[in-house]
Amino acid sequence: MKQVSFIRIVVAAMLLVPAVAVQTTASAEPASDDARWAKTLERVSTAIVTLPVDHTRPFEDTPNMSAEATGVVVDADRGLILTNRHVVGVGPVNATAVFLNQEEVELVPVWRDPVHDFGFFRYRPDDLKFIEPAAMVLDPAAARVGLDIRVVGNDAGERLAILSGTIARLDRQVPEYARKEYADFNTFYIQAASGTSGGSSGSPVIDIDGRIVALNAAGQDDAATSLFLPVGRVKRAFDLIAVGEAVPRGTLLTTFEHASFAELRRLGLSEQAEQLVRQARPGGVGLLTVAETIPDSPAAEHLQPGDIVVAIGKETAGSFPELANALDGSVGGTVDLSLERAGVRMSVVLPVADLNALPPQEYLEVGGALFHPLSYQQARHFPRPVSGVYVASPGGFLDSGGVPNFSLITALDGADIHDLDALEAALARTPRGSDVMVRYIDMDDPLMPRSAAAKRPGKWSLERRCRREAFDIAPGSVGETWRCLELTEPTSEVTPARPTVLRERDSGHDPIGESLVIVDFDMPFSVGGHYQGEYRGVGMVVDVERGWVVADRSTVPEAIGDVSITFAGLLRVPGEVRYIHPLHNLAVVSYDPAAIGDTPVAGARLSTGSLHPGQRLTFVGIDGDLRVRHQSVEVASIDALAFEPSSDLAFRDNNVEVASLVTEPQSVWGGVLVDDDATAVAGWWSWWFGFDELDPLGGVCAELIADMIERLRAGTPVRSLEVVWEYLPLVEARRRRLPEDWLRRYAEVEAGKRILAVKRVVAGSPAAQRILAGDLLLTIDGTPVTSFRDAERLSQRRRVRLEMLRNGRVADLDVETVALDGTGIERLISWAGALIEPPNRAISVELGVPPTGVYSSWRWPGSPAERYELPQHLRIVRVGGRPTPDLDAFAAAIKGLDHGDAVRVEALNRFDVPVVHTLRVDQRDWPAYDLRRVNGRWQFSGL
Repeated sequence: MKQVSFIRIVVAAMLLVPAVAVQTTASAEPASDDARWAKTLERVSTAIVTLPVDHTRPFEDTPNMSAEATGVVVDADRGLILTNRHVVGVGPVNATAVFLNQEEVELVPVWRDPVHDFGFFRYRPDDLKFIEPAAMVLDPAAARVGLDIRVVGNDAGERLAILSGTIARLDRQVPEYARKEYADFNTFYIQAASGTSGGSSGSPVIDIDGRIVALNAAGQDDAATSLFLPVGRVKRAFDLIAVGEAVPRGTLLTTFEHASFAELRRLGLSEQAEQLVRQARPGGVGLLTVAETIPDSPAAEHLQPGDIVVAIGKETAGSFPELANALDGSVGGTVDLSLERAGVRMSVVLPVADLNALPPQEYLEVGGALFHPLSYQQARHFPRPVSGVYVASPGGFLDSGGVPNFSLITALDGADIHDLDALEAALARTPRGSDVMVRYIDMDDPLMPRSAAAKRPGKWSLERRCRREAFDIAPGSVGETWRCLELTEPTSEVTPARPTVLRERDSGHDPIGESLVIVDFDMPFSVGGHYQGEYRGVGMVVDVERGWVVADRSTVPEAIGDVSITFAGLLRVPGEVRYIHPLHNLAVVSYDPAAIGDTPVAGARLSTGSLHPGQRLTFVGIDGDLRVRHQSVEVASIDALAFEPSSDLAFRDNNVEVASLVTEPQSVWGGVLVDDDATAVAGWWSWWFGFDELDPLGGVCAELIADMIERLRAGTPVRSLEVVWEYLPLVEARRRRLPEDWLRRYAEVEAGKRILAVKRVVAGSPAAQRILAGDLLLTIDGTPVTSFRDAERLSQRRRVRLEMLRNGRVADLDVETVALDGTGIERLISWAGALIEPPNRAISVELGVPPTGVYSSWRWPGSPAERYELPQHLRIVRVGGRPTPDLDAFAAAIKGLDHGDAVRVEALNRFDVPVVHTLRVDQRDWPAYDLRRVNGRWQFSGL
């Protein structure tokens, strides 16, 4: 059987490409048929709708995402729309219907078949003001081989599109899909010579009279072949839903396949049985066989793969419809099966389970992870009994331990996990920031149980338990929604182990090695231009009493995240972000000294000297196995760190020189360069170059680190001229008409032969009013300046006097400096699935944009922000007509917006061009909340 690709919402590209293209068949139809088709298509066109769909949470086999599909009105009086199951989804979904005249109405899910690829949405008919849609009729009996059909769908939501075809088969096996994905089973599919594509999911397949004879479901990759779902079971479900009744669905928890008589003979079908079947069903070509059963189910005790179903009850069985009729009519009862196994006739009586009870009805989300009961669909893939807790998304919580999605959680810290109640109880005992042992089964290797240590993150997002409920959308019309309750906060705090002395200190102990630690930083969101995720690097303890550790900003990019610090490769304790250097690639995190007990730790001595080429030092660092390594090294050069302008608008270090080594250490997280007295001369850390480049390692002078620590102790801010400098050789300065006396003065300086030129000025700063790109810096307060570090040291007063060369003339400029704190980002707002942050300094540095307004820094898949394409790095200046100069104003502007409200968002793009966006607010799945750092700790609250 050829592999086919399923046209479904799970594939991200699927519904966003053109739905169907108008094609013609090879032979022209009679003119009368052309006219009939034209009238039919005109009549049914108002019943075809575009379905913008947002799956707001990952669920079963569907990620959270936004996409588009097609639906068809089958009951205009009750507002019923038919589409595919994978469009309706099993989890939380927001959907709207866009009609031919571009009217838009909100939809709610009504029901989806637990197995087959169809489901129903409902809208309020009174919400339509300008169109009276047609309602199309389901007619499964009209499908026949040779029937000319049309697939009527939408081309990426832009226009009605029609594809012609001819039904070739009515009994094709269901398509084979990739493991872990939704798969239909226990049904035939209809095959046709046509080529549907993305966007046509849910498109009706109609005959010349406008009757729905099938529902588009799949297409084959390498041929113009489409696969349609028969609508026999669809019509049965619709007839019941239309009158407000439940749709009974029964199951034996068994997958059946249809086999031809030729194959059945090889399986051992007796000649007598074949004769009886052929007499009872002269047109039949085969029978159903058992493919697989769910472990521990009643059927598993009696059925085996290869068993041939000869009769169901008193009826000779030949196809799936007879099986479905028997099971759907016996829910809660039993069914008799007559089988042949290798030529031996046997009968079994099996209980019929309620298939509607098997899809998950609730979920739990915590730490970005989402859990729900294992579904029948996914139980088939393991294979496992339909019980247990399934990982629909690992989030930051399970990502920290490498637990993948499509896993089954079996234990948490020794507590068996069989259902969400047990999981919720275990989480209530798991403090934030603590490590927890997770036992799980990976669907890719289901026979080998696994374990991992994961860390429960801080409360960065919603943590709740939600359950599907029915509600009245209108009198006599029922829909589905989800009701959620917040999880209770863990009652206990993290209590780290306090080991005794791990090793004796003696004359041979390594003080600099004892100052090195591993810093792990888990960033829950993409903020400040940095991606969410796990960061790791080497830190250096610089204050044992305070528990201060210096790291680079490639390890701790921003202030929002969970910090862990590992000592001696043996003990890990939680930490906090203490300081984010506003100018350079430095950060300080802290730990509670009492938490490490007697673990040997030393504070590094920091040199206040400078580095120079040829200097021989010792590298002390930590490798991938968390072992301390020593290596003799030689400084090769000291060079200015140069970046191209940042497209990701993340922090980039400027005005700094970095040491390179003749032979650089390999396979290390980082470390420190020390002299013969074990004094740290430089930190050996990573520099952020961007998402598309490897982060290089280099040496930053320890004097800069010492200056930062002294300022942190004294509470003194760093002051900045807010200028990005670049080195200019004196010969270039002469070309810019630098006076000869100044040339001689700089040529006599030992570190000279170069001068500082203005590369960029930070937008919105006082310097932006006085200093121009290309100006040459001569002195600060009368002192000649020949290095980045000199310029920074001499700029620590509130105002400084600069002598600068501009257009061949020396000018005196009095410039105010800017005080920069080290707090980093201290507040964020989540709204409509977008993360809103204050402007970061990098935007003013890289783009020349003043630090005003608020920025959308991240959007979640399946949210209104993604549905309505609210760009990232967008500077929002008004919401609903209200100015948003800062986060307080933004919070006030969104206050009072109700679920479904449309709101206008006015903004400036990265080039300061005004743009306008609109979206509808979702208060159910994407309620607004506030994150603030108070006394060093982040707090979560609703808005």
